[in-house]
This record gives sequence, C-alpha cells and structure tokens, in this order.
Amino acid sequence: MAKVRARISSKGQITLPRVVREHLGVGQGSTVEFEVVDGHATIRPVESGFLRHMGTFTAKQPITDWSAAREDVAADVAKRAIQRGRL
Repeated sequence: MAKVRARISSKGQITLPRVVREHLGVGQGSTVEFEVVDGHATIRPVESGFLRHMGTFTAKQPITDWSAAREDVAADVAKRAIQRGRL
C-alpha cells in the first residue's frame, strides 16, 4: 500500500483515509490500537471477540447452544478475513 497522509484536527483527531480503513477492514465503531516505537507509529485493528458481532446477524431459530454459535461466528469471521486478505 502506498503512503497516505491525514491532518490532525484542533481536537487532536485524525480521520483515517478510506484506503487505510479498507485495508485494515475497519469502519465506524471499530477499535484500533496505536503502538509508537522509536518515533514511528503503527496502527492495527483490535478484535474485541464474540460480542463485537452482536446484532450483525439474525438467527433463523432460537440459539440454544451458545458454544456452537460462537464457533460458527468465529468460522465465518475467519472466512471473511481470508477473503479480505487479512489472514
């Protein structure tokens, strides 16, 4: 990915350029982590676990086995990450 720039607002905020958001697979409500080492900053998405996906799908029937539901969601998230080239 090419270098991109963002300007810091008067409140100390930046808007991540669209190409960066798409590359990282983040959007509104996502959490990112910054690490500063030797004057260089790295940004990476933070996965917040199963509850991050709450409300993003509708169950076809009531969920009775939450362990299986978590496994299904984890498998789907991994599949999507592979499709996006993040794994």
